[in-house]
Amino acid sequence: MDQTTNRTAVIELLRKDVATATIMKTLKVNKMFVWRCRKRLEEMGGDSRRPGSGRPRSLRTSALVKAVSSKVRRNPARSISTMAKEYSVSRRTMGRVVKEDLGLHPYRLRRRQLLSTATRSKRLTRSKLLKDWLAANPDVITQANLVPHSTNRLKEFPR
Repeated sequence: MDQTTNRTAVIELLRKDVATATIMKTLKVNKMFVWRCRKRLEEMGGDSRRPGSGRPRSLRTSALVKAVSSKVRRNPARSISTMAKEYSVSRRTMGRVVKEDLGLHPYRLRRRQLLSTATRSKRLTRSKLLKDWLAANPDVITQANLVPHSTNRLKEFPR
């Protein structure tokens, strides 16, 4: 059994007031392990980790999150890569700050053709013409009724 499974089992037995020696023999663990589990049960009330245990954050600190938040609030079009270079962190770390800590969804605005009402109406009439032409010519193979295979680019399949 691994250590977390052992710890859970020891804590369950301690809650049932089983003696330390019995736990040691049953689970084949040493006395110090049982004592540490007993202390953890008394302090934390279960097998959860103590607060402050583990490696502290060195880059993604609250100061960095606060600074990035204020920069993004001032200019929402800021690039993650640019901010990463400014704060001397990796682009991935900055992406985590923006996504996980600030809860924002980054995206890049792309320049596209503006569709005017005249362009929309022209597209609509042309699509209707194409639809009618395809209905009148059933022998034409369109992309929708091709068999998904890499040789589709080279061959036409008979109906």
